[in-house]
Amino acid sequence: MSRIALFVLGTILQIPLQANAQETEESDRLQQLEQRVKELEQQANAAQTSPSMQSSLRNSHFSLYGSLRPTLEYQDKADDVWDIGDALSRLGVKADTEFAPNWHAIAQGEWKIRLDDNGRFGEARLAFAGIGSPFGQITFGRQRPVQYTLVAEYIDIFNNANCSGTLILAT
Repeated sequence: MSRIALFVLGTILQIPLQANAQETEESDRLQQLEQRVKELEQQANAAQTSPSMQSSLRNSHFSLYGSLRPTLEYQDKADDVWDIGDALSRLGVKADTEFAPNWHAIAQGEWKIRLDDNGRFGEARLAFAGIGSPFGQITFGRQRPVQYTLVAEYIDIFNNANCSGTLILAT
């Protein structure tokens, strides 16, 4: 065979060999990528089941609450006067999150809404934060006094902030 024929024959045979080599490289790359995807999926599944990787907000609670308590007041002085009053209207938030088994971080904020003063808002009734545990809780900030919790809450039938919580009986 002549040199030209050998060159042409070698070139023709070499093309499929190069194509097979490229296909092999691509096949190897695809296998490597598939293996890496499997590894990442396994890591993601392990992270979902691992307690150290769980969201710290999973056992959290948040609530927004409020109470509008308008009253209609009549004052009989020199002339008849009707006015809107307020019976302890308020708006508040409560938050609780478990940061360890049976241990909670707690917070509460509650503010007055003065309907009798053009809806003035912002004077704090409650504003505290603390920790709750299986042994009890400790909180710091503005809270209800013990007297209110034990007595006034139950006998303040007029929803009046000025009620001292004492019951006076007249004879």
